[in-house]
Amino acid sequence: MNPSRKEILLYTLPILLSSLSEHLLLLTDVLLLSFQEKVYLAAVGFVDAFLLCSLSLGFALNDSFQNFYARNTEKTSMSYPIYRKSLHTFLLLSLLVGFCALVLVWLFSFTQQNRVYHEFLHVAPFIIPLIAANFISLAMNAYLIANDRIKTVGIVSFIVILTNALLGYLLLFVFHLPFSPLLTILISSFISELIGIAMMHLAIQKMKPTVSVNLSNRPRKLFNLLHRVAIYPAFSEFLFHAGSFALFVFCAHFFNENEIAQITLLLAYWGVMMVPVETFSETGLNFFARLFASKATIHYLPLKRKIFQTACLVAFFLFIVVCTMDFVLVRNEKSDLIELLLLLVIVLISAHNQLILTAMLTKLKTVLFGLTKAIYGATVITFLCLFVFYWKADATSVFLSFLIGQFVIMLFLQVKEKSIG
Repeated sequence: MNPSRKEILLYTLPILLSSLSEHLLLLTDVLLLSFQEKVYLAAVGFVDAFLLCSLSLGFALNDSFQNFYARNTEKTSMSYPIYRKSLHTFLLLSLLVGFCALVLVWLFSFTQQNRVYHEFLHVAPFIIPLIAANFISLAMNAYLIANDRIKTVGIVSFIVILTNALLGYLLLFVFHLPFSPLLTILISSFISELIGIAMMHLAIQKMKPTVSVNLSNRPRKLFNLLHRVAIYPAFSEFLFHAGSFALFVFCAHFFNENEIAQITLLLAYWGVMMVPVETFSETGLNFFARLFASKATIHYLPLKRKIFQTACLVAFFLFIVVCTMDFVLVRNEKSDLIELLLLLVIVLISAHNQLILTAMLTKLKTVLFGLTKAIYGATVITFLCLFVFYWKADATSVFLSFLIGQFVIMLFLQVKEKSIG
């Protein structure tokens, strides 16, 4: 296996665009709130982390069901009834997850005595409808992508992002709704998501098979299997976003509102810039699996190098886009350019580390994978506390901690990578 960089890019492009649309939606909300009081921009960081924690199971189920549909593209009479049943499952799970998460943040509120967390808590119940809409959207997205309706998903994603931006602008700056800016943004996001769901529903109806088979008791067993497959990825995804929520809780205690707002903005930029890292690692997973299955490990390093270089090229392009948006829309001070450059270095090192971690998972070295994650988490927490308590509490301290964490595991992985070949 020796794909060119162009082939790697084209192979990854549909996944990249789909993932990018999700992060651009979050970035749109952050940019709109950057023109409001700092407390709302700071609080939207809590909202995004809460939303992504709640959607962890949805993302994992999306992958699980998409894999099933992709394996049965020639059997739409069987997969379509499964899709219809999945809508109810996704909806019920979204409500369960949303209410459980809401209870947890409400119980946690007794330990929080700051304005930022209280602003988040006021709008937290209104995030549940958005969680439900996102779960339904993910169920439809899985069916469409598995049946090669990638162009349709791309068009829907673009319209949802555009609608969210336009509606958010109108509700915030033209109609001046009698709600907090944070709630207004949630309303615009919910309406945009409903428009996307309606468009995907119409697209799926056109694909509806003329004959559907009666699957009797098979769906229950199949759904149980698809749910079990999603548990580990969902837990891994949840831990990552729970870490983001914990970061905001930490910052709310020790940082002022302006710094929390700045961190929220930079994390939204980081999310966009990290899309190539996540999506090209998925490409690496597929390519490495084929490579190791054919016992052609001699090609592992050249292939990894090509995927890494392609991911870096896309990440650098997104860095230019983010810098332009920051300069034109936010007009931040020069010091922010240093923080953006810091983000770029973190992303580039992450791309290298993530590919090695992906290869480890492909070789079923799960213990080594878990150990690496633990080392990274411990390093970030240690240096973040050192910087905040003995240096200064600002965005630079936060992202320097992430950079050191990535650098430490890069050194660790360089030694362990020899066991992959």
